[in-house]
Amino acid sequence: MIVALPMLLASAARAEPAEVDVGELLAENRPRAQRWWWTWVGTFGALTVGQGVLAATASDPDLRAVDLIGAASSGIGVANLLVSPYPGRHARADLRAIGDDDAALLDLFERTAAAERFQTGWLAHVGGLVVSAAPAALIWVVYDQPETAALNLVGGVALSEAQILTSPRHVLRARRARDGLTATVVPTPSGLLVVGRF
Repeated sequence: MIVALPMLLASAARAEPAEVDVGELLAENRPRAQRWWWTWVGTFGALTVGQGVLAATASDPDLRAVDLIGAASSGIGVANLLVSPYPGRHARADLRAIGDDDAALLDLFERTAAAERFQTGWLAHVGGLVVSAAPAALIWVVYDQPETAALNLVGGVALSEAQILTSPRHVLRARRARDGLTATVVPTPSGLLVVGRF
């Protein structure tokens, strides 16, 4: 049995409702979710190891401490990805286990949309800022290295925002379209125009 959700297709003309197969949407989202997850685990993992190696080889105790702080910050990024459940990564196995259970399929859809909303919501932005600002403040106040602290802050926030920006949103968009909540940013000669349906 196929469970379908109404979805609005973006077009230059007025959007017309269409049917989307939830199982197919979740299956198509899985490779994107896997690529995103592995890319960011690899990025934060490489930064953690790299800064750990720099700390181990540094002769200056202050520089060693700053590198350890950076490694710990990157390690938080890895840990966040390892402990934060994102159902979209395991869609194939979940869909196989669900079979023809429509209620379980819709539950997986809702959980995936909720995870995507959390990964891209305001809390993710604040968390990235805090995880970047706290080590930067420590580097500045304790080790009196304002330039390194500023670089740590800017780099950390940039990585965090890039992670949020690249986060999968396909299921969340389908969920919002089903509920009639859509918005598109359209460039115009005089600026940007936000077109939406609420």
